[in-house]
Amino acid sequence: MKKIGTTLAMLFMVMICAMAGNEVKYSFASAAEQTGWWGTQKAESYDVAVRIADPFLVGKQVKGVSVPFPMSADITDCKMWMSKALTLATVDGKKQNVPDIESVEAVPADGVLAVTFSSPYTIPEEGVYVGYSFNVSSVESADAMIPLACAGSVNEDGFYIHSSRTYRNWVSKSEALGLVSMMEVVIAGEFADYSVGISSLGVCKAAAGLESTVKATLVNYGSVAVSSVDYDYTVGSVTKSGKYDLDQPIDAVFGKVCVVDLPLEAIDVNGVNPLKLTITKVNGNANENEIASAESEYQVFSFIPVRRPVVEEYTGTWCGYCPRGFAGLEEMNRLYPDRFIGISYHDGDAMQVVSSSSEFPSYINGYPAAWLDRVAETDAYCGDGSYGVFGIDKAWMARASEMAPADVDVKAEFNADNDKLIDVTTSLMFPISIDNANYLIGYALVADDMTGEGDGWIQSNYYSGQTSWSDQPGMDIFVEGGSAIAGLHFNDVAVIVKDVKGVDGSVPASVEEQVAVSHSYQFDTDDAVCQYNAYAGQNVIQNRNNLSVVALLIDAATGEIVNANKAHVANGTSGISGVGSADRKVVSVTCYDSMGRSISSAANGVNIKKVVFSDGTVKTVKVVK
Repeated sequence: MKKIGTTLAMLFMVMICAMAGNEVKYSFASAAEQTGWWGTQKAESYDVAVRIADPFLVGKQVKGVSVPFPMSADITDCKMWMSKALTLATVDGKKQNVPDIESVEAVPADGVLAVTFSSPYTIPEEGVYVGYSFNVSSVESADAMIPLACAGSVNEDGFYIHSSRTYRNWVSKSEALGLVSMMEVVIAGEFADYSVGISSLGVCKAAAGLESTVKATLVNYGSVAVSSVDYDYTVGSVTKSGKYDLDQPIDAVFGKVCVVDLPLEAIDVNGVNPLKLTITKVNGNANENEIASAESEYQVFSFIPVRRPVVEEYTGTWCGYCPRGFAGLEEMNRLYPDRFIGISYHDGDAMQVVSSSSEFPSYINGYPAAWLDRVAETDAYCGDGSYGVFGIDKAWMARASEMAPADVDVKAEFNADNDKLIDVTTSLMFPISIDNANYLIGYALVADDMTGEGDGWIQSNYYSGQTSWSDQPGMDIFVEGGSAIAGLHFNDVAVIVKDVKGVDGSVPASVEEQVAVSHSYQFDTDDAVCQYNAYAGQNVIQNRNNLSVVALLIDAATGEIVNANKAHVANGTSGISGVGSADRKVVSVTCYDSMGRSISSAANGVNIKKVVFSDGTVKTVKVVK
């Protein structure tokens, strides 16, 4: 979708928030954050509709409609209309929309198409369709190719379309496209000032004796912005109350949605309890909404496992768009050093350890690519948000807030008798007993501070001079650098992944509440072999002090990573680097920032220190300040 220009977006927001007397603006786009344009990219006629069938609006009257609209000479014959049903009639051999309530000719002005109907229409229980129509005579301009103002959301009634060439019959395309129309319908009637409903209430999962929260989707059905709510909730036979002050008020827009985490007091008894929650007050005033309650479950466990979602990035130094994945993982390591887990799989460069991309744990259609816990394809920098804006933290945090089936603890050290081997012990702790557990433990060995010179190490960079990225975290080195960046230090690089999809038999079928389940595993560092061209056959491990083991708890039925943990590989008694003669002294210490640039002293965030000793040994460590 093409983003709406700033001026038009600001104008539309002003229209959204405007209210006069007993009128409200109703829009399916009120639940969306992203807006833009969509179209068939063909010269054809369009009919677009939404269905107004909210039970709160039955008996109210539709007075008018407006929608952002492109100002293009290629777009003509605009109309806005109301209809009891979406029907088509054949006229001159072509199917045409036939509204049965009212149709009004409209002329776009200042980027908006709007009309006031001559006779307000009372909304019946079965609802009413409101829409607009126009003809695109040519697609020489971008505005004519994608003329429909849409927002990123899904609602079956939010985007119906018919067109003369592409959609020959009326069809709802919201679910297929993930879009709703940005039409706003002007509705008149008696509306309460303070009215908030609950459209959904999540399942509360809490540890015994500890406070928790429940995710509630609040909907503003009143004429004022909502800054706070009071609520009563019943767990089993116990009723309690609470109050929640919103960080940002819910706009005074009818149907505006806001998802909040409402605090709940501790419950000491394990098990599943019915939960009912009611919004009693809005901004300190009695809630006038008649449907202000929702029901769910309050599940109490012996403990809540710490969830660590995994971002698996697929990249290569030849890929000019891949630097954003590099920056994304570095920024996540800085923001969440104790919980974030990234694995960077390289292809076509000196860090490639698989013979082909078919060996990757997720399907890759192109580069850069990333998957979150192997169930959600995302972007390692932008996440699920707008291109050019750091957002992987939001997608990651949404997964981190979900309950994991077990805690994962992992320890790793070099074998005391054979320093080529790494001994790994993974321990799982489940908060409930399970008789039919279907899990696997997968393993990856990753390396930090990977760097080199020449082919396979120089990062191609398409962000050189792209100033729109300059204010985004971690992107400055690429914006300010040239088309190729040498000397980068790569972190979280996968160097052994033969069992990254899971080890058969690693988790028993029956597990008991709070009884540890252990699994032993071993890496052979000789398996860390490069598969790329001139480096093929060479061991990719550069510094044994920079290795970590990632243990992945995997749902065997779906392949989803449901939790994970990461541990630095400790030295065993064999005394690999870091132990030398008593006369060994530090010769130099060089400090680098997370982008691999030499700096005078450690800065806030992730730093890399390279220590050179008098006996020639070198130690490189990652430090978080």
